Amino acid sequence: MLFGLAGLGVALAADDSKHARAIVGATSIGLHLAGQRFGRNQERVSDYHGMKYMHGAGYDTSAAVTLQEKFVALSEGRKSNWLQGLFASHPPSPERVANNRAALAEFPPGGELGKARYRAHMAALFEDQQAYDLADEARQNIDRNSARALRLIEEAIGRQPRESLFYGIRGDILASQGRHGDAVRSYDNAIERNPDYFGHYLGRGLSRDTLGDGRMARADLERSNSLLPTPFASYKLGGYALADGQRVEAKRLFEAASQASGDVGTAARTAFVSLDVEDAPWNYVKAKPVFEDGQVMVEVSNTSGYDLVDIVLRVHVEINGESVYRRVDLSDLASGYYDVLESGIHYGAEDDVNVGTRVLEAAPGW
Repeated sequence: MLFGLAGLGVALAADDSKHARAIVGATSIGLHLAGQRFGRNQERVSDYHGMKYMHGAGYDTSAAVTLQEKFVALSEGRKSNWLQGLFASHPPSPERVANNRAALAEFPPGGELGKARYRAHMAALFEDQQAYDLADEARQNIDRNSARALRLIEEAIGRQPRESLFYGIRGDILASQGRHGDAVRSYDNAIERNPDYFGHYLGRGLSRDTLGDGRMARADLERSNSLLPTPFASYKLGGYALADGQRVEAKRLFEAASQASGDVGTAARTAFVSLDVEDAPWNYVKAKPVFEDGQVMVEVSNTSGYDLVDIVLRVHVEINGESVYRRVDLSDLASGYYDVLESGIHYGAEDDVNVGTRVLEAAPGW
C-alpha cells in the first residue's frame, strides 16, 4: 500500500528520464537516513529510555516487547518497502526483544494501550483505504495503461474527493496523455486542497512549460523548489535563468541539479560544465612546461570529462631574467587526452630558464 498510514507525503515515484514530474526529493532524504547505522549499545539505551518514558506517561510497556517481536518477524521477510529503510538504521533483533522484556521488571506493564483512541483517530483513514489502494494502482498503470489509470483515479476521487494527492495523480496521468491543459486544471484542484505540497507545483509547472506558458511555469517551479528542491525543477529553472541572461544563477541551479543520477543529472552536469568551462577553463584543462631539445614545450591535458575546443594558453618564459610571452592555441582535445605543443621559445644549454603557464580559454566541444 503506497498511500496509507505512513506514505502520504512521498507518493510519486518514477524514472526521472520519462516522468520528471514524479521525482520526489524526499526519496533521496529517505535513502540518506537509511544509510545511517546505530550501535547495539545505542539501540539498547534508546529502547530503555523509550520504555522509561512510556511507563512515566502511563502507557503499557508490554507494547515495547510486542512491537520488537513484530519487527523481528517482519525483518525476516526483508521485503522491499518502507520498513526496509527503517530496519537498515534500526535493525530489530531477538536481543532487543530480550532487553525490553527484562526492562519490564523495572517498568511493569499494565498501563494504557490506547487502542480505542487509535481506532477513533484512524477511522477516517481506514474507511478511505480502498480509495488509496485505487490511487496506488492508478499510479502504477500510468505507463502500462493510462486509460485504465484514469478510470481508477476517478474512482478514487469519487470515494475521497478531499485528498489532494489524487488530483495530482490525475494530473500526471493527463499529462502522460498529452492533455496538458486538463492536467493543469487537475493540479489546480490538488493545490486548492493542499497548497503546501511541492509535487503539485512541479507537475503544473512542467505542463505549463509544455504549453508554452513560461512565466507561469517558472513561478510554479520556483514555488515547488521553495517547498522542496528537486533536481528536475532546478534544471528547468536553470534553463529559464540562462535564457534571461542570469548566468550565475543558472550555474547555481545546474550545479544543484547535477548531483542527481539519471538523465536529469547528466543533462544538468553538461549544462553546468558548458558554462563553467568558459568561466574557469583552468579547472578543466591542465598545462605544464616540457623542455625538449632546447625548446620550451607545453603539455596540455583535458581533465574535464568532456571534449573541449578552442583552447588558448599563455606561456611566460624568463631566460636569464628576460621575459618572453607566447600564445599557444589548440583547436580541440578529447576528454582524458593530452597533447604536447611547441611554444616557439628556444633557450641555450647554459641559460637560466623559468616557465609559467596559464589556461586562458576553452569551450565545450558540443
